[in-house]
Amino acid sequence: MKNLLKISLLFFALAMISTSCKKKVDGTAAKVGEATGKAAATTAAAATYKVNVGKSDVRWTGSKSLGSDKHAGKLSISTGDMKVDGGKLVGGSFTIDMTSLKSDENLPKLEGHLKSADFFDVAKHPKATFVISKVAEAASGNGMTHAITGDLTIRGIAKSITFPASVQMAGDVVVATSDNFVINRTDWDVKYGSGLVGAAKDQMINDDVAVTVSINASK
Repeated sequence: MKNLLKISLLFFALAMISTSCKKKVDGTAAKVGEATGKAAATTAAAATYKVNVGKSDVRWTGSKSLGSDKHAGKLSISTGDMKVDGGKLVGGSFTIDMTSLKSDENLPKLEGHLKSADFFDVAKHPKATFVISKVAEAASGNGMTHAITGDLTIRGIAKSITFPASVQMAGDVVVATSDNFVINRTDWDVKYGSGLVGAAKDQMINDDVAVTVSINASK
């Protein structure tokens, strides 16, 4: 009985050590599925709000599976339009400039690697896009008022994602800010350092990436 207790305690300790070593990113898991291939249907009455690129961006956070290595940064939005009808966001799209990828720590080596073919292959795929297919009112706490669904295309691969966001109208300005949500990079064939391709445990990079989207658009 004592030996069994010792073994149980040993396994428990090992499990706790393993868990504490994993520095996973925080956020709400986005719902990911097959791309719809369709933009949200809008009426002729819908007004077009142009995205203010200087006030809009995409934040990202990634981490290694072991240790405390964790990196964050941002991507610029190069262009986009939001569709507003009856004072409500009903559709839209925007383009992400993948060549703009920057890390908060200003690490050129890291940034260059993320832009390489190992990750986002920016030379071949300099742009990523998001096309809204549905905007639904769905309060989910933390000030989130809507669930936004759309096709996210990275490296030429499109997947439908749904995430919570706060959508606010203020005169001729619409501001949409997502909750910090998590996607699996391997869904877009970004597999470098993934356990899926046999990366060594001490070199393994988490497949999950946390993302926050901030859009400011005016009429």
